Amino acid sequence: MADEDIQMSVAAVTPTIAGVTCESEDVKNQLLASMEQALHHFGGPSQYLTKVLETKESYQDFVTWLWDEFPEAEDAVFSYQAALPTVTEEEVSHSLPLIVHVSALGFTQDCTLKPPCGSELALRMAELYLVEGFVTGDQPLYAMQHPSDVCLFDDVAPPWCYGRPDKVLKAFNLSYLKGFGRSTTLLMLLHCVRVSGVKLAEQLPHLHGSVRKIYLHCIHQSSRVEEALANMKISARHSIRTAHNTVQSVFVIRNLMRVGGLQDWSLFVRQWNSMSAKSFQIAGRRHTALKLLFEDVLDAILKHVQTVSWDLCAWSDDSLASKKLYPNWSFPAKGQWQSRLRTTEKSMSLCISHLQNSRVQKLKVGQPKKADVDQVEAVSMRAAACWHLGQELLTTVPVCAAKLKENWYDNFANGEGPVNDELQAVLLDKRASFNVRTDIPTLQRLADELSFSKPVGATPEAELTIVVDRFNLLIKQLNYDVTVWQTWRSKYASLKVAAEAAKYQWRLDRRKRCQEAARHFIKSSMAFSVWEKKKTEMAIADVMNLKRALAARTGAKLEDISYVLWFNASAPCLIPTAVMSQQVGLMSWALSDQMRSVGLMMMPIFSHHRGKLCIDERAILEKIFTAGNHNCDWSYHVMFKEKTDARDIRPMVYSGKFIFASPLDLQQ
Repeated sequence: MADEDIQMSVAAVTPTIAGVTCESEDVKNQLLASMEQALHHFGGPSQYLTKVLETKESYQDFVTWLWDEFPEAEDAVFSYQAALPTVTEEEVSHSLPLIVHVSALGFTQDCTLKPPCGSELALRMAELYLVEGFVTGDQPLYAMQHPSDVCLFDDVAPPWCYGRPDKVLKAFNLSYLKGFGRSTTLLMLLHCVRVSGVKLAEQLPHLHGSVRKIYLHCIHQSSRVEEALANMKISARHSIRTAHNTVQSVFVIRNLMRVGGLQDWSLFVRQWNSMSAKSFQIAGRRHTALKLLFEDVLDAILKHVQTVSWDLCAWSDDSLASKKLYPNWSFPAKGQWQSRLRTTEKSMSLCISHLQNSRVQKLKVGQPKKADVDQVEAVSMRAAACWHLGQELLTTVPVCAAKLKENWYDNFANGEGPVNDELQAVLLDKRASFNVRTDIPTLQRLADELSFSKPVGATPEAELTIVVDRFNLLIKQLNYDVTVWQTWRSKYASLKVAAEAAKYQWRLDRRKRCQEAARHFIKSSMAFSVWEKKKTEMAIADVMNLKRALAARTGAKLEDISYVLWFNASAPCLIPTAVMSQQVGLMSWALSDQMRSVGLMMMPIFSHHRGKLCIDERAILEKIFTAGNHNCDWSYHVMFKEKTDARDIRPMVYSGKFIFASPLDLQQ
């Protein structure tokens, strides 16, 4: 971002929707558009709030507006103590959450050890709040109270102080173990509502009602290190929020070394690994990346990850762990190329900028696969060559450093471009006779511009000759570029067609092979039978005949063949009692005949009588228990994504039971 953009006033990006009188959908869209504009400028909700509330007057006004707009709910008891009651992580599951006012939630970066919430995630959460409200009843925030204040102005008396500000909770003073992104996004959305003049209680009543009561647990942690470990453990445990990625882990450790008194980051890693599951441990390439990433480039990588998210960013744990990305690595080469292909801090910055900008450009037209380790290392080699060749030109030709940066370094850092193509061509052979002044077109133009500049006055005839020569050179370069482009275009078109044809043929062949393998497996190793209206004895005889035929076909022993039984009891009122008994009897026999078998029973979801489903469920389970000694403790659910028709009244979730033989040890 240019300097003039950074100097943009807050008012220029603060949302403005004067006199909103449209329907709630229009209000939602306008608020989201305003938030997207502000997030694009500030980078996240925490940065936005810190800037727009940087004066004491704006800070006090926002606190007062929140108190007036969201009065205390009459059916709840709010907690305003200066020291809120705390619980441990083990006590959370059986402890009632506290209720606080929304203006008690903190928003500064000191409220958490994690990096601030990115703009993309904040926008998605804001859209969810506008649809469902800010739900904390079933998902309370995990808050904390640090000894030091985290609010911008600790002398602003909160509305609930009643003349004793030193005895109550301060405004915007709660920190977070989990919930920093959720809370700051909510506060930013409410600030946009205030600036926009939206009547929240009238136009978005569900959001207004959900904000009037904020549920949270105040978690006790003995140290900042324990706080960081607890946050990482919760992130790893809840699949809805992904575990910490490598960049987040480095940011947390850096904050701990700054404010938490952590001296040796490896002790923190060992402590985390001892308390976490193997899949979430920091080991292997993640550990290597964690060790190498303590560089100034972390801020640039973190900004990129916050902008596009970890899943869509240019990085992975493997690529960040490559030592060829970091300073003082020498790529294999001979002669002068050994020094030209040695990585430095400058070349690493060029490499990171190139990879991230290229990724952003590709994301605008789709979601391509991340660059693998080999591709990242190749870019690192080109970045090293880019840096050293530019410095080599400066030592041989006194070109302007600003022009070199603009035409050479910045072109490479901005992603795919002519400089990147020129470097790839040069590095193909690494000729010993390479001349930095003449063998790279971009650097040659810079050197020629210096050659054509006149240190002393020249005659008009000489100036005209120079102009003609420069023009002829330009014409030759353009003709060369056109020829190269035409050649590339023809080759690319042919290769693209061939690649697409090969890709579709491969997919077709793969599908045919998979279908044939599936048919072969079903025909050779499985046998299917559908229950018919027969007595139990006859049904058992049919199943045994089918089992003998399968054993003869596959060569397996009879005792090694298991049963998988599907019992559809979703509407027991439609099944005659005698038929139900026969089906239960057949399933009980199969589970007794081969104890490694399993029955899958769909539980009732329909009954002619309202409120009788539980009676039908109990009756079916009693029949199964009576028929044999079976284990029905395990359940499963069949969930559907959407209804086929608006008139469809069937449930979206079908519940069922696994039926096992009771002697079977399910723990193994």
